[in-house]
Amino acid sequence: MKKMFLVLMLLLTVVLTACNVVEDDIIDTPSDKVEISHVVNLGNQDGKVVYETRVEEVKVNPKKVAIWSFAVLDMLDFVGFDKTGIEVLGLPLAQTPSYLEDYNNPTTFNIGTVAGAAVPIYETLDLMNPDLIIIDGRSASLYLAFKERYPEADVIDLSNTNYSHMQQRDVVTTLGKIFPNVKVELQAEMDSISTEILKIRQFATTTETVFLMLN
Repeated sequence: MKKMFLVLMLLLTVVLTACNVVEDDIIDTPSDKVEISHVVNLGNQDGKVVYETRVEEVKVNPKKVAIWSFAVLDMLDFVGFDKTGIEVLGLPLAQTPSYLEDYNNPTTFNIGTVAGAAVPIYETLDLMNPDLIIIDGRSASLYLAFKERYPEADVIDLSNTNYSHMQQRDVVTTLGKIFPNVKVELQAEMDSISTEILKIRQFATTTETVFLMLN
C-alpha cells in the first residue's frame, strides 16, 4: 500500500511538473508577430490616388530589411542600429545623406533610387529576399507591387509627408513594436521631442508675434 502511494505521488509530481513547464512556455514565449496599423497607397483609381488604413501582422525582429526611408534609418541609427538585430540592410544608396554615409558601404544592398519617383532594382531585392520592406513618401506607391512580388515579406508604410507630430509618434510606436530592443530608447527620444514642442506651444500662447524659421 505504501509502495502504491509512493508511485501515485511520483506520477502526480511528474504531471504537475509537466503542467508547469507547459504553462511557463505559454507565458514566457514571446509572440513572433505584432499588429500594426498604417495607411497605404493603393494607386490611381479613376484619376484619384486611393489610400486605405490597414491593420496587419508583421514579424518581430526581422533580419533582412529594405529601408526606403532615410528618416527611419536616421531614427534607428540614433538609438543604436546594432541593437535592432538587422543583419542584412538594403537602401537606395545613391541618395544616402552625408550624416548616414557609414551605411553606404559594400555590405549594404543597393535597392534602387528615390530621386524623384522611387525606382526599385528588383534584381537586387530578389537576391536580398527581405523579411521587411519599409516605404514612405516617394516609395509609398510601390506598396502593392512589393506585396505582390514578395508575398513572404512584410511591407509597411511609415510615411509622414505632412511632418505631423502625432503621425511621427505613430511611426515611433510602430518601430518600437517591430524592433523591441530599441523600443525604450525610441520612445524616450520621442517623449523628449514632444516636451520641447509643448514648450514652444506654451510660449506661443503668451507671445503676440513669433517668427519660427526651420531649415
